[in-house]
Amino acid sequence: MSKIASRYTVALLELAIDEERVLFYRDQIALIHDTINKCPGLMAFLNHFMISKEEKKALIKKIFSDQDNESVIKFLYVIIDQDRCNILDTIIDDFLKQSNAYMGILTGYVYSAYQLDEKQLKEIEDAVSIRLDKKVLLENFIDKELISGVKIVVDDNVIDGSLKNKISLLRNSLLSRGG
Repeated sequence: MSKIASRYTVALLELAIDEERVLFYRDQIALIHDTINKCPGLMAFLNHFMISKEEKKALIKKIFSDQDNESVIKFLYVIIDQDRCNILDTIIDDFLKQSNAYMGILTGYVYSAYQLDEKQLKEIEDAVSIRLDKKVLLENFIDKELISGVKIVVDDNVIDGSLKNKISLLRNSLLSRGG
């Protein structure tokens, strides 16, 4: 991460801590992250040099002002005013990591052969949270090679309940007995 992006991340986290609203800020920044991912044209718009700062701010206000998030909107305005939209994704990713760390939340990935619905993902998050004795947030990725089941990766912890892994373990067991 660049030093410039780090400064913005630290400033936003300090603001969230000072206001005692770290969870709220994290949720708002996550919403912005999701919106940017769902609408890639948004980053192109924000980065385009021919579009005025006022037009960029108007779009940000139109998209995100339905929440009680005036401080977050003003933060985005600062990013626009300082011509730092090109590092917005880095700032967002780092803020999400640092705010989760501040709140003691672990993040990880759950790999599955198909897309998990919100209920399934929540159930897995709850089970892993109990096992690791910390709040865990997971992001779902599709891996068709798993056949069925899931593989969960949180920090250095790997929980592999996939059929692919079970077949591999069985194969290794059979080969070790036969050789």
